[in-house]
Amino acid sequence: MNYFANPVTVSTGKHVMPTHSIHCSLQGIEVLIYETDSNEDTPAAKLVEQLEHLEGITATLVGQGQTFEGFGSKYAAVYPFLSMMEPDTLVVLSDGRDVLVNNPMQSNAYSALSVQEFRDAYNEITKDSPSAIVVSAEAQCCVSALTHVALGGYFNADGSRNKRSCSSGEEYCMWAGDDKALPWEKFMKTLALERTDSDSDDIYLNAGLMVGTAKNLMRVFSSASIAKYEDDQAVLTDFMYYHPDQIILDYGQTIFGNNRGGHGGFTDDSCTFDVPSTDNERLVHSKTGTSPLFVHSPGGFLKCHDELADKLGIAPVSTTSRRRLARTYSNYKSSGKGKGGSSSGSSSGGNSSGGNSSGSSSGSSSGGSS
Repeated sequence: MNYFANPVTVSTGKHVMPTHSIHCSLQGIEVLIYETDSNEDTPAAKLVEQLEHLEGITATLVGQGQTFEGFGSKYAAVYPFLSMMEPDTLVVLSDGRDVLVNNPMQSNAYSALSVQEFRDAYNEITKDSPSAIVVSAEAQCCVSALTHVALGGYFNADGSRNKRSCSSGEEYCMWAGDDKALPWEKFMKTLALERTDSDSDDIYLNAGLMVGTAKNLMRVFSSASIAKYEDDQAVLTDFMYYHPDQIILDYGQTIFGNNRGGHGGFTDDSCTFDVPSTDNERLVHSKTGTSPLFVHSPGGFLKCHDELADKLGIAPVSTTSRRRLARTYSNYKSSGKGKGGSSSGSSSGGNSSGGNSSGSSSGSSSGGSS
């Protein structure tokens, strides 16, 4: 997709610079954080501050001041940044409002180790598919947009787009029934069994965090042709159905972690992650025992998110006045609880229903979390 040709600026922390000033290192990791709010007190700005404590990582805010037109807006925002990087630069694309860096702010003990572990885990996941990108995995299925289309319905056999996704959470794109989600659940369960011999609960794609080389991310985004108003998570899930070699999920929660309220509902007092002892100051997954560098709390599960932030010495999201998570639990079917669950988008927007090849947006100005 030819997203744009207009010049853009790069905002890193409090500084704004022309794009020609970007320094791209093949040894470092670039992190692009999507956030449309230009204020300096956003969770995304705090995420940049967290990443500044890590060796070998450059963090950049992308999309500030732009109008949020739907869940697919972030791909239009990041594409020109990717196009200016060296093709083999390793790039993380992160939502901005509900993501933590799993590195205690009061300690430098894990700064280099966390980044090296991230690289090692990424290389292990992609060793048999070097052209793939890695996307985070969660335990909830599915975004409501997927209940409005049949498995494989967004693409034609030749790779071109057949239908467009509706925007999960909008009135016309609410949960359409458990039976509509069953084919998607079966597909992702089958794929997970083929790719891992572990009993993983986190087998469903969550688009809030992903990583790949600049060239691989650009290829996937261009091929998927995600319109700004579409539900990106729905489209990428169907893209994975047609191209399982191009998207791999982090089933083991080794580089990306997703909270889910203990092991199921969003009313639990517990979190999926915790700090187990003073010997390990990083967050640890309660089932896998892993400490991924990025921890995501999708669906507005901010009680857990803020508790974990406090343990890492990070300011809680819930006290940030600019936070606005417009997606609701009705975007997902919660495990065993009918409607309800987590969300993977930034906030509401988009007026195009599934099946239309084009559409306008409701023009919400917020964006940045999944």
